[in-house]
Amino acid sequence: MKTWTGSLEIEPAGKGRPTVTRTGIAFTPAKTRNKEAEVRYWLKQLDAPHFGDDPLEVSLVFYFIKPKSAKKRIYPTVKPDVDNVIKLILDSSNGILFNDDKQVVVCNARKVYGEPARVDITIRSLD
Repeated sequence: MKTWTGSLEIEPAGKGRPTVTRTGIAFTPAKTRNKEAEVRYWLKQLDAPHFGDDPLEVSLVFYFIKPKSAKKRIYPTVKPDVDNVIKLILDSSNGILFNDDKQVVVCNARKVYGEPARVDITIRSLD
């Protein structure tokens, strides 16, 4: 089994909903496109391996900087939603870490406070 672990030095963000024009054309918001480009840049900088068509297990830890107003809070229970952050990372990884995010059959994710803000990724081939 092949395993890879990497840390993306980015602030976690959720994937935005596509905007649909009056004529029915859908497009991804610029903020989401920019964040996806940033994720792809870091994955290439880390020289991440390509897992081909293997079924995969992905573990993600999203680190957020704790605001002073959250003194008693242990976990970041504010936006972005964890499912939207997962979606942004997996969609951005298409063609770099794997052929398509449909290969991910097991996904573990959590949001925690920590510095610096980052995303830790562990991918394990299940073949």
